[in-house]
Amino acid sequence: MIRFGVLPAKGKVTAAKSRMTHHQAVELGEALLNSKVLTIVTVNEDLKRKSWELFKNYEGKG
Repeated sequence: MIRFGVLPAKGKVTAAKSRMTHHQAVELGEALLNSKVLTIVTVNEDLKRKSWELFKNYEGKG
């Protein structure tokens, strides 16, 4: 499983929308929301802060 500390999925779909049609961006969003391999986590302020601290302390490339 790949985990991202701070990854606004909505932002990724919005960015994709600038490079594709509205219909394609909606299909991408639906695929992300219905994915069996992705886990979407609603981030509250505490979790966002903790994930940012982990990110800052991890020097690996991936």
